[in-house]
Amino acid sequence: MKLSTLWLLGFCLLASGCSDDPAGPQINLPAISHFTGTSVPVDTTGHVVNYQSLVIGADSHPRVAYEWTETVSIDYRGTVKYARYDGGRWLTETVSPEHEDAGSPELLIDPGGTPVMFYESRISSYHAELKYARRLENGQWESETVDSEGYVGTWSSAAFDGIGRLHVAYFAGYPNYDLRYARYADGIWEKELVDSEGETGYEVQLLIDSANEPYLGYGTTTTWKTRFASRTGSQWVIETLPGSYFGHRFAMSTNGTPKPIFALWSGSLVLAAHNGSSWTVEPIDDHGATGVGHSGLHQDSNSTLLVVYVRDSVQRIAWKHDLWNSQSIDGLFGDGVDGPSVINNDGGVSVLFTLGEQQLYYGTIQPVYTP
Repeated sequence: MKLSTLWLLGFCLLASGCSDDPAGPQINLPAISHFTGTSVPVDTTGHVVNYQSLVIGADSHPRVAYEWTETVSIDYRGTVKYARYDGGRWLTETVSPEHEDAGSPELLIDPGGTPVMFYESRISSYHAELKYARRLENGQWESETVDSEGYVGTWSSAAFDGIGRLHVAYFAGYPNYDLRYARYADGIWEKELVDSEGETGYEVQLLIDSANEPYLGYGTTTTWKTRFASRTGSQWVIETLPGSYFGHRFAMSTNGTPKPIFALWSGSLVLAAHNGSSWTVEPIDDHGATGVGHSGLHQDSNSTLLVVYVRDSVQRIAWKHDLWNSQSIDGLFGDGVDGPSVINNDGGVSVLFTLGEQQLYYGTIQPVYTP
């Protein structure tokens, strides 16, 4: 899960005193003193641009997908790469064929442990295809086209459901600017149009519920809002989240309730959740916070949330006990951190980011609690 926007790392811990908190049940955690972080280089051979995607395998080792280019220029050509950590070093593979201009990867691990991904194959300024790639046992990657109608694949988000079926939601740009969805069943991609009202489908995010039905969060530039789509059977229901919170900078996560929660940004950072009848909004940071990213909100079994945001061009971590608190983590990984992808990992945070001359690093963050 996939961005070129400036994301910076946040960390939210939900604790006691939050009985009306829509994000989950009460838990008791000691106060946080500070945070520690470590990082290692993944790929320093060129420049990593556009989207990055991070997953943790069953062996607890990270796997990453990213768009790489040897030199950065206005007309650069991208290559999609895959890297895995074997416990001692990072091993890198090229996914997209040499002739393709490819990028914006979305990485998953299938139920059998095989890495798969979606990516954008750019044909021209007005035509791009959404590709699906799968790693073979010999270490090679094979790919197929999911959709080639218009300019598709700039934003895609995918997930496996409880019975192993693969789902993907994606933005279709020129000339349609709409939101599409596909499910792989019986050897074919079953494609649907979800929303075509105005320019819609920006930075789409997909979650699958326990009934194997999809939830989609996405932005629309027509009304500068964040929309939410859910489906039962063949019917899509479209909702608009409250406030002027533009869904080109947001994050979405499950929280054990019928509908996901959102971190939304538009001049301030808020948490939006559904209370059973309507969407409610809770402020997180209203002091010029910006820069939420799609893979930056996660919740573990202890109701721990991770939030990606930045304030006044400074990286910050936010956490909640009775009230939201935050502190700067600027410089935790060195100056110039850009494009983090963030996920939960064993009670801490795993983060994939670029540093310096757009070189790729993997890091972890751990909270340190007050004795």
